[in-house]
Amino acid sequence: MTEPLITAEIDARQIATISLNRAEVHNAMNAPMLTAISDAIGEFEQNPDIRVLVFRANGKNFSAGADMSPGSEGDDAKSPAPSLPAAIEKLASFTRPTVAMVQGACIGGGVAWITACDIVVASDDAFFSIPEVRLGFNPASLIPMFLNAIGTRNTLRYVLGGDKFDAGKAYEIGLVHHLCAPQSLDETVAPIIDALLDGGTNALVAAKQTILELTGLIVPDDLAARLNAVGEESRATDEATEGRASFREKRPAKWVGPR
Repeated sequence: MTEPLITAEIDARQIATISLNRAEVHNAMNAPMLTAISDAIGEFEQNPDIRVLVFRANGKNFSAGADMSPGSEGDDAKSPAPSLPAAIEKLASFTRPTVAMVQGACIGGGVAWITACDIVVASDDAFFSIPEVRLGFNPASLIPMFLNAIGTRNTLRYVLGGDKFDAGKAYEIGLVHHLCAPQSLDETVAPIIDALLDGGTNALVAAKQTILELTGLIVPDDLAARLNAVGEESRATDEATEGRASFREKRPAKWVGPR
């Protein structure tokens, strides 16, 4: 029997949990997985009893980002998968509090997913990177999420550098709120969820909406569409084709000079 791409559950306290479930490929996200995540978020949004949404992953790593294996875009023309930014925006605009739990690798789109959560907890052996420029393309549609989470200077540093940074640095720049020992994610998140459940349900929803509006974290539809178009155009260049090939073949891209 094939394992589901994600699991989506609701416990007795009305805490909803979405768990990425492609551990065999480090939770790399393909088109069907994006569809499953988007649908689960939509269903939870329509459930007025949900108090908190937890976003996490099974296996050693949170997410290796986009699945770049052949055929990962899916082939169902009648039900096209949502774009990565559109799926993440569903999480970012979820009306109840959201909590991300991160272990191991959190790369590219994986970083974008956690920027969409209100609270992020990571194990101190987690590591992060935003490597798109090393693959030859501009992650334009994800950049607003990085700017909102870590600011202009840190976004410049880690989007342009594309290199790996550890959990301590992620905490320092504000990408992560809390660090914990490996295997202690559940124990660390428990009191945070308790604190969220102490708040009035309607007050939490209203306060979250006010914060998002006052800080300009809601990207207008026209800007989101333009950024998505820029990103898609960048992914279609010869440079991006070479970048993806170098990744699959585990070799330096042609533009990488001698060290």
